[in-house]
Amino acid sequence: NVAELPGQLINAHGPGVILGALVIAILVAWRWAPKAVKKVPGPLVAIVGVTALSLLAPFGDVTRIQINGSLIDALALPSLPQGNWGGFAAGVLTVALIASVESLLSAVSVDRMHTGPRTNFDREMIGQGAANIASGAIGGLPVTGVIVR
Repeated sequence: NVAELPGQLINAHGPGVILGALVIAILVAWRWAPKAVKKVPGPLVAIVGVTALSLLAPFGDVTRIQINGSLIDALALPSLPQGNWGGFAAGVLTVALIASVESLLSAVSVDRMHTGPRTNFDREMIGQGAANIASGAIGGLPVTGVIVR
């Protein structure tokens, strides 16, 4: 990957790089926005604004994700594997344990950084379990509370 990086940087898709850099610039500059404007989340402004900008002529050739049919059609129910149930169970347990430990460690570190109310770890794990059941039921990825914090 490191050996290929210079070639990838030289052959980078110009409009995509410009749009990506603009998203980052908006996110960084959002801290200096007026208080009335900051009521709208910076990431929302960055993504919606740059997406609208990408529809203009100079950026018309940016690759976009296309979903055939409706968004509901894109959701897929999970399917169970055929055969190796041991490997499947080990993968499920590994992801569940890593996600749980990651969320709990993050909660502990956030609790140490402030003097307010402490995390209810039982509630944290019940919420994460419910979110993972719902996410998995529609074919989504595992959920952790780390990114929220």
